[in-house]
Amino acid sequence: MDAQPWPGYAWHVLEHFAALARLQLLRLLQRWDLPQRAHVQLLQHIGVVGVIVLSGWAGYVSVRAIWELTELIIYITVRCVVNLRYLIQPAMPWLLVAAASMYLRCLLDSAALRQEWLEFLQQWGWSRQLLSAFGLRVARGQAVDCPICTETFEDNPWTMATLSCCKQSVCWACLCRHAESVIDDARPDMNCPLFCKVLIPDVMVYKSFRRHQWSWRGLDLLGQKTRRKCRAYERWCLSSGLANTCAARMEDVSSQTDGIPTVVHCPGSDCDHMWLLPKQLRRSKASQEPGSCWDPRSWSFGRHMGFYVAPSEGGEDLRCVHCPSCEVAYCLLCSQPWEVSGHHHAGKSCLEFDATLPSTLRSKERHWAGAKECPGCGVRTLRSMGCNHMTCTQCAMHWCWVCGRPWQPWHYGCTANSQGSADCSLM
Repeated sequence: MDAQPWPGYAWHVLEHFAALARLQLLRLLQRWDLPQRAHVQLLQHIGVVGVIVLSGWAGYVSVRAIWELTELIIYITVRCVVNLRYLIQPAMPWLLVAAASMYLRCLLDSAALRQEWLEFLQQWGWSRQLLSAFGLRVARGQAVDCPICTETFEDNPWTMATLSCCKQSVCWACLCRHAESVIDDARPDMNCPLFCKVLIPDVMVYKSFRRHQWSWRGLDLLGQKTRRKCRAYERWCLSSGLANTCAARMEDVSSQTDGIPTVVHCPGSDCDHMWLLPKQLRRSKASQEPGSCWDPRSWSFGRHMGFYVAPSEGGEDLRCVHCPSCEVAYCLLCSQPWEVSGHHHAGKSCLEFDATLPSTLRSKERHWAGAKECPGCGVRTLRSMGCNHMTCTQCAMHWCWVCGRPWQPWHYGCTANSQGSADCSLM
C-alpha cells in the first residue's frame, strides 16, 4: 500500500506553490511593461484557472487519502474478527463450562430459582417420576379446568396457580392478564380474580410475569417485556399506596368520596415523578372541558365568541402543571406538553389544542382509539380485556362498558346486540 500525504499537508503545499507562482507572474508582468489595469485583469483570469486546477488536485488527494484510510480500517477490522474466531473456537468449551458454573452458583444461592426449576420439571410424567425417586413431593398431574378461561390444563405448579385466599386453582396466564388489567386500569387494589376481595401477594404477581415470559405465547428470552411489567407493577404499588395513605389520614370521613386524592404521574417518558391531586379539583376542571368535537366550545370560533373560557387564576391557566423533576409543563387533563412545535395550549380547550397539532404528534388520538367516555366525568377509558364492569379512575363511578349506563349486577350479560335496547339483557 503506497503511502499518501495527509489532506492537510496537501493544502499547505498548494498555498506555497500558489504564492511562488504569483511572485513569478508579477515579475514577468513588470518586464513586459503592461498597464496596471491589464495586470489586474490578467491576474484575475489566471487566479480563477489556478484555483480550479489546484482545488481539483487537492480534492483528488483528499478523497484518495480518505479512501485508503477506510481500506486500512476495514482490513484491520476483518483481521481482528478472523483472529478472534480462531481464539474463541478452541476456548468455547471452557467458556461454556464457566457459564454453566456461574449459573449453577446462582441456582445454589437462589431458593426461588430452584423452586422454579422444580415446578418446571413437573410438567412431564418421566420428570415427575425422577423427582419422586429423589424423595421430592410432586403434583399428581390430573386434568382440571380454569374457572376464568374454562380451558383444561394439567394440574401442576407450572401451569396452575393455587390462590392462598380461596384455595382455588387458576392458570398462570389468567392471573397474569388479571394483574396487567389492574395495572392498566389503575385500580386501587390487586384483589383476587375470583371475587373473594383478598389481596394477591406480590410473589404471585411476579411469578405470573415469569410464567408468561417463559411460555410459548409470550416468550421473552432477554426479559425486556418482563422487566417493563415489573416496573409498571412497582409504580402502581407506589401510587396506590400513596393514595390509600392519604385517604386514611383524612379527618372528614363524610367527604372521603370527593376528597380522596388521585396520584398523577408525569407524562414524560423518562420521568417517574408523581404528585397527589384531589379528585374533586380535577373533576371541577374537567367539567368545563367540551367532551365532543361537535361542541362549539371546542372550536376556535366558539372560543373567540366567549363560549369557552379556560380556568385561570392570577393570569395563569390552572390546567398547566410543571413537573419539578423534568422541568416540563404539561396539561393536567390531556397530558399533552403545554407547548408543541410552536403551538400553545394556553386559553384553548384540550380538543381544540389537539386539533391544531400536526397529525404525527396527535399520539393521544391514536392511543385512545376505540376508547369510551365515562358517563360520570367524560374521561376516556380503553379496555384491553376483562368483563363489562368498569370503574372510572377519575370519578370512581361504576359503569357498563357495553351500554354506558351506571353499573348493575345484570350488566354482566350486556352484549353488542343489546347496546341499543332499553334494558340490558340478563345472564
